[in-house]
Amino acid sequence: MSLTERQSGYKLNVESWRNFLSCWHSSESSFKKKGQSSDEFYSSVIPKWPPLVNGDTREQRRAIEKLERSLGVPLPKSYKDFLLAYHPEDLSPFDVNHGDVGIGFFSIPQVDRFSELFPNLLALYEQVPIESSDTEYFTYGTEQNDVSMRTSYLRNAIVIGKHGTSNYELILLHPQVRTADGEAEAVLRYHSGQFRAPSFAELMRQLSVLHTMPVDQLPPYAQASVFNTCARSFPLENVWWE
Repeated sequence: MSLTERQSGYKLNVESWRNFLSCWHSSESSFKKKGQSSDEFYSSVIPKWPPLVNGDTREQRRAIEKLERSLGVPLPKSYKDFLLAYHPEDLSPFDVNHGDVGIGFFSIPQVDRFSELFPNLLALYEQVPIESSDTEYFTYGTEQNDVSMRTSYLRNAIVIGKHGTSNYELILLHPQVRTADGEAEAVLRYHSGQFRAPSFAELMRQLSVLHTMPVDQLPPYAQASVFNTCARSFPLENVWWE
């Protein structure tokens, strides 16, 4: 069953994000103080809380609308609610284009398509394209294969952040792959594979496990593990993936 025939379960709002991110940041700080944090590869994607600009501002909404016009596609509600709650700050141009230092989410003006930000890397991937079958590709949760991907989606993928220090370690949205309620597939991409979530909200629930629990691998994690983190107060309805 393709993602277009499924619901994402996202029924939350900006205030839900604020509560979730506040819990995440607090739990992550406690986790590090106990000496249980993972290595630098797992550096926080939400390093600052609360945001410098607190609140649901008109300026932020206008910036999101401008970004949507520039991209020519609607952004998923879970990601827009996150932007209104968190207000990501600029990563320096060097961090965005070269990937050697910065980790975190791009500010709204820095968000763009993969083809615009990383044309050389795109050309490299397109030399040996991978196009997984529907059966492989539309499997989510712990049953997914991390090498199931579609290179054809990469050109128009929207780059929204970085979870590691290289340009292979990106956070993407696939506007071509949407749920029935309009959420876009969210991707944690790394050098040898990727983790795909049915929505940006689910990707962030999974990342909250990575940053606040003693794990030794990247997502996906079983829903029971997700439930035992701050994601307990950030629930999705009728979760259909394991």
